[in-house]
Amino acid sequence: MLGEAARRFPGFLALHITATPETLAGRLKARGRESFEEIERRLARGVLLPQDGVTVLTIFNDGALDATIKQSFSALADARAEEIGLAKDA
Repeated sequence: MLGEAARRFPGFLALHITATPETLAGRLKARGRESFEEIERRLARGVLLPQDGVTVLTIFNDGALDATIKQSFSALADARAEEIGLAKDA
């Protein structure tokens, strides 16, 4: 699906927001809805596989939500500036 979007829309990129396996495991354990084995299986299948022609920006959501939002906006702004040929520090 992402590959098709990249072919149809020039400059398309995917923003992948995730957390380290340790953070994800801790969050899932705290919810109390899954067993240890279910959490392990879920973490194993949660790996993002690269797709040809798709630019992926990965943001790690291991801290505060506002920090993740700021990182996301900054990454998108940097990608847009690069796309239109602006210097990062301009």
